[in-house]
Amino acid sequence: MRMVSQYRLRGLVGLLAVLWLAASGPLAQAVPTKAVQDAVEYVSRKFAAEVGQESTETLTARLTSLAARHGDEAVTAFRKVGPRALRVAAEAGEHANAAVRLMARHGDEALWVLENPQRMSLFVKFGDDAAEAMVRHKGVATPLIEQFHEPAARAIKAIDGQNARRVAMMAEDGSLAGLGKTDAVLAVIEKYGNRAADFIWRNKGTLAVGAALAAFLDDPEPFIEGTRDLATVAAGPVGETIKETARESAQRTNWTAVWATALVLATLLLVLRSLRGGRPRA
Repeated sequence: MRMVSQYRLRGLVGLLAVLWLAASGPLAQAVPTKAVQDAVEYVSRKFAAEVGQESTETLTARLTSLAARHGDEAVTAFRKVGPRALRVAAEAGEHANAAVRLMARHGDEALWVLENPQRMSLFVKFGDDAAEAMVRHKGVATPLIEQFHEPAARAIKAIDGQNARRVAMMAEDGSLAGLGKTDAVLAVIEKYGNRAADFIWRNKGTLAVGAALAAFLDDPEPFIEGTRDLATVAAGPVGETIKETARESAQRTNWTAVWATALVLATLLLVLRSLRGGRPRA
């Protein structure tokens, strides 16, 4: 009897183990959840044209498989993007998790990045900041990120469309790279947003002066707030140069020769006046 009880106990433990594995493993993942079923019904109505002839059972199986790999974000992405989310995630390969996350966050707008090889490459290389910048500033962000990488992505993500276009124009005409400390300038834009971008745009000529740029990067906020004048800082080195040149010229001048020359000229002037004064009048 005791041995039979032991066998029964072992059998019960084994059964419980099988049930636990079934509840947490692939068997459970193959069973569609309520969230998946609701999402399939919703997408079938909203994206009826895209769903076409694909059956509800097929969509449910595909979404269940995607959710098993990528979690609840897969269901959210599917609801926002429709059946295309399944295809885009499959095409993303090893980057499917990032693609699903981006679709869950931005919906259809994420496809601007994910369905273009160039933009997808930048997303893979530089991460979520690059993706969000490209989603937010279509047509403007891509060349900036290609040229200035992560600092550009973080900066233009923090500003509006007008200022993003201004930064792009500065990149195109070379004035942004010409500042020499581009990453630091972009970091200021990232921190202070539109106010910084607007200030840099309006003062890009003055910032080309090394002293002005150095002072601005050292403490940007007073300049942005208008409590410190950038033009004064930029003019400072020029004024000092003029003063120094004057001092050097004064030191090199032979003042004895100058005074002697002045005395000779004055004497000649007096002689000429006296000669003119002594001529008979007509």
